[in-house]
Amino acid sequence: GKATATGNAATSKAKAKAKAAPAPLDKKGEKEQAARVHAAEVLRIRDKKLEDDKKKAAVHHARLSRELTDEAEQKVRMEQRVKRDDTFAMLEESRREASVEREQMRNEACTQKVRMLPTGVDLPMHLLF
Repeated sequence: GKATATGNAATSKAKAKAKAAPAPLDKKGEKEQAARVHAAEVLRIRDKKLEDDKKKAAVHHARLSRELTDEAEQKVRMEQRVKRDDTFAMLEESRREASVEREQMRNEACTQKVRMLPTGVDLPMHLLF
């Protein structure tokens, strides 16, 4: 058991060293590796830009959708307000006519009541003598 654990530890150390220190590259290999790193970086930047563009488009679409919804709601409220004002104006004329008619009826009833009273009943006492 002890030899196996020690052997595994030595093997993993050797693997770590191999990963940590890559084999020395010649000039051509260095250029190829730099080109691969550069290409990977360019792809990463392009992907990030595409992701940002998608986010911007989604935000723009959401804002536009919200504005269109707000405009539609505002239009509905305006139409309701105009309809309510038209209805009020249309009914206001008949209300005023009915009010004037009620006022005339009250005045007529009051006039008839006073006419039916005997003479002098409505006068104050100090005016009767």
